[in-house]
Amino acid sequence: AQRNLEKPDSFVPAIDCSSMKAKLYHHPCPFGLTEDELLKTAILETKLRERVKIDKPITTFGQLREFFEKSTGIPIRLSEEAARALADDTPVQSTDGEVRLSSLLHRARRAAGLYFVLSPDAVLFPSSETYVAMRWYAFNQYSLTKPALESKTVNLNVQEESLENIISFLQDLTGLNFVLSAAAREKAQDAEITMNVTDMRLDDALAEICRQAGLTYVARPNYILIKTHSE
Repeated sequence: AQRNLEKPDSFVPAIDCSSMKAKLYHHPCPFGLTEDELLKTAILETKLRERVKIDKPITTFGQLREFFEKSTGIPIRLSEEAARALADDTPVQSTDGEVRLSSLLHRARRAAGLYFVLSPDAVLFPSSETYVAMRWYAFNQYSLTKPALESKTVNLNVQEESLENIISFLQDLTGLNFVLSAAAREKAQDAEITMNVTDMRLDDALAEICRQAGLTYVARPNYILIKTHSE
């Protein structure tokens, strides 16, 4: 599958996953998500980096799933293919001590030979065909944001304007999707942006806006995430 992904002309997925309402883990391209849903998946992805202590060894998928769902409040949902591969008694790599939440999912992934993706309210194990289709679309159809940041220019003349108003203006002006993380929204709620620029490159303008708000941004394949420096 990986070789095919590098040669998109040789592989066209039969599944249209553009409205699946999920995103690949560790890859920012979302499928069918609204701005609010995208923010929820970003929060979920951040939560998966947290470390938890496991007092009793976990050796089966059933134990892993129960611990994960009780610890996070986030359900694990299985496709038919994943459900066949991950019965409650399916052995997983033994786990105890302190681990990242994501490492539990990777143990399940290795046991099933499948991958997981994130939705706004669950961790999904889609079929292998769906996952390959998502990867293909993510890497070959949605890589639009970075070139737009480098090619578009903007005119801005604002005095002590709120970050949210400026981002809303840029979104309408450029047609790009901007997402503020919850931490960034809280940090910048009292920020006042002042700029007077003409034909400034969009990436330079955004860098200055974020600097004044004490934030930073990351260009994703089809949206721009504005976040705190620590996220």
